[in-house]
Amino acid sequence: MKGQVTLFIILGILIASAAGLLIYLTVDFADVDSDESTDSSRNRVESFIASCVEPIAYEGLEIMRLRGGWVEIPQGVPVTVVEDNIVILEG
Repeated sequence: MKGQVTLFIILGILIASAAGLLIYLTVDFADVDSDESTDSSRNRVESFIASCVEPIAYEGLEIMRLRGGWVEIPQGVPVTVVEDNIVILEG
């Protein structure tokens, strides 16, 4: 039984290696213009970060600043609630 499992593992490794080698040899990587695709991808990512993630991150940092570094304030800590339900730690 152990010999049969070992045989299947070896066959699986050989088949996976052969498939990887076949894909590597058949795909022509020279057709891809890496500079243009990289620049386009980079511009899309930068645009996403600037328009979506950045304002929310700054808002979260501002809330943490006002709460003394806490995201959720523990029970029993004295706080003051100001406009827009922003909680500020006292003292």
